[in-house]
Amino acid sequence: MSEAFRRVSDDASVEPRIRIEHVNKRFYDIAKSTEIVALQDIQLEIGPSEFLTILGPSGCGKSTLLNIIAGFEAASEGSIYLDGKSISAPGPDRGVVFQEYALFPWLSVFENVAFGLCEGGMPVTERSRRAAEQINAVGLEGFETRYPHELSGGMRQRVAIARVLATDPRCLLMDEPFAALDAQTRSGMQQELLTVWQRAQRTVVFITHNIEEALFLGDRVVVMAAKPGRIKEIVPVGLPRPRDVTSDEFNEYRRKITTLLAH
Repeated sequence: MSEAFRRVSDDASVEPRIRIEHVNKRFYDIAKSTEIVALQDIQLEIGPSEFLTILGPSGCGKSTLLNIIAGFEAASEGSIYLDGKSISAPGPDRGVVFQEYALFPWLSVFENVAFGLCEGGMPVTERSRRAAEQINAVGLEGFETRYPHELSGGMRQRVAIARVLATDPRCLLMDEPFAALDAQTRSGMQQELLTVWQRAQRTVVFITHNIEEALFLGDRVVVMAAKPGRIKEIVPVGLPRPRDVTSDEFNEYRRKITTLLAH
């Protein structure tokens, strides 16, 4: 694949929000006494306010790559930069949403969303305003005093997203956040996420196994291959929003990516 397809734009003046340079990741399998190459020579640029989806089979290193961007893991070789600064640890400039909701069951919706702000020492008035703003943004107004066990799976994931957005990160990193939801709830959450993204214009990196989800959400779809994990192709999605998943144009993209994954 040519380097142009790895770039955010052919305009050299556009600075990427995230730049990944020749990243490799290896693990040592003690049981098999062998080295596993999880990621091989990953090169990628992700733009400010871009919604990038990463798609690939199990074992292709999608989550490993996200964890390296988040600063939870270190690359074996290579570098990752956020706005030109090297990433070496987690930071408030990157908010992470996992498949598991990871909410505090003893805290209300409002308290969960405000938790990171409280830990950061934000004054009570500003903390309350920021938390309320994000609760409203994800459509949970009226549920502020509810506890996680009183909410549906989709609502709990909305709380998790609101909690991350409340800290105002430059990047939102999402590891299959809707995988455990039923189809109807998942579709609704995709719409909610796009609404929040279009309002806030943050960079989003979204991991998924679902071709339709990757195409519905992404400005570009990074298609990965496994053994070793590597970028196979990057597909720019030239479809207007909102996207019609039943259209001929959408299905052309679906066929293209299905073919890429099959070979």
